Amino acid sequence: MEPPRVRTVIGKYDRLRQCRQDFEISNTTSSVSDSAISVTCRKVMDITDDKKYHYSEVDIDGSELRKLLDESWYTFILGPSKPV
Repeated sequence: MEPPRVRTVIGKYDRLRQCRQDFEISNTTSSVSDSAISVTCRKVMDITDDKKYHYSEVDIDGSELRKLLDESWYTFILGPSKPV
């Protein structure tokens, strides 16, 4: 069985570094290299209260998946022919 290619993280603001840090919340990707990850799902917490949910993000990391979604997006929005 192939390991999951989705990383699930929580993004919290690190006051010392003054930037957002990702903390992995699933152990499913511990044996998977970064290059094998296709999608990162991020739950971003509020900058002033790291226990308060703010919004979510999805990063498409895999180039094959990104290409497929790009082609699907044009088909969905513009019809079957992609502009040149």
